[in-house]
Amino acid sequence: MYSPEVLPDDKTEAPIGAARVDSTRELPPSVVRVRELKALLGTADAAETKKIQKELKVHTYRVPNQYFVQALDSALRAGLSLSLARFRQPRRPGPLGRSERRYFLPSDVSKACPLSSEDDHPDLQRSCLEDMDTGDRWLEVPLQADRMGKRMLPPALHLCIDRGSTGMPGAMWMFSKGGVNGTLHGDFCHDDWNGFHSACKASGVWLPILERVTVCNLPSGPWAGSKFFGSIKEAGTSFFRNYDYTHPLFVRMYPLICDEQCDHPAHEGTDAHVKEVWQRAAGSPCMQRKGLRVRCGRWFQLFTACDQKQGEFMVLHLILLFIGFRDGYWAAVPDAAAAKAKAGAAEATAAPQVPHRYKGRYP
Repeated sequence: MYSPEVLPDDKTEAPIGAARVDSTRELPPSVVRVRELKALLGTADAAETKKIQKELKVHTYRVPNQYFVQALDSALRAGLSLSLARFRQPRRPGPLGRSERRYFLPSDVSKACPLSSEDDHPDLQRSCLEDMDTGDRWLEVPLQADRMGKRMLPPALHLCIDRGSTGMPGAMWMFSKGGVNGTLHGDFCHDDWNGFHSACKASGVWLPILERVTVCNLPSGPWAGSKFFGSIKEAGTSFFRNYDYTHPLFVRMYPLICDEQCDHPAHEGTDAHVKEVWQRAAGSPCMQRKGLRVRCGRWFQLFTACDQKQGEFMVLHLILLFIGFRDGYWAAVPDAAAAKAKAGAAEATAAPQVPHRYKGRYP
């Protein structure tokens, strides 16, 4: 016998994969209304157009959320043969109606319900509602049973989603207004990137990062083309074909290339080691491929590009300096060695005297 105090929810839950009536396949009313309003814009006069545009602004405010929910429902159907309708509660806690009241049943009364469990805590109480006008009573949160009559927890959707401008607001709307049962979690990668970004700006190192982004993207310019890369490739090929390791510009860049490539053997600074570095620089990949085009909005994409170009930046710097001096981009040169580079002098035959470590950052 059921308890006379409450009418239990003992409806059997359909098995997973069973056919269901899903209202999310239909277009939301606001989307239909937006299409109707857009169709009216072509024939409306000025006054009516203003009214229509005002109503369009109201209806389109939540349309991205609804499109997101439709896309998520399609993904669940394709991947799990489920739909959002499975995770919606038939009834969920909400404000009481004018003639409704809420009361609680102790466990000894609710035990008469066949969906109760012997493992329930003795002090457990269930929230019930009563319609004072009709006398109907029901559980505020319905219980469900499987085909064997065993009580089951209501299906819950636990969603971890990107904190984008549409995804996160759409999911919040789905759980709050759409009646979907479950939990919402934001991805932690957003916190990692946002924290890193804020730390770089607060410490004053964001500008050097942007400089490195510019260097990484230089071969892909202008306008995602290959003109700059073609100039770099032509100038680098010309430089390493027409000169040798005694060129003053290379002598000046040699310590920086060694630092970047972590190449500091015992014979560093000797004629033999300078030749080795020259040969490696002549075959640098920076003259063979453009590399990854970096976007600051792609989180840690810069680090991927830097790993890809590891050991190439100083060779690229050498080629850019050669282009600048050759084409006269700088009116003045910093020292005598650069002046010789600009003039194209390469008559030095003695082994270059290079310090063990170059302490400056730029030549």
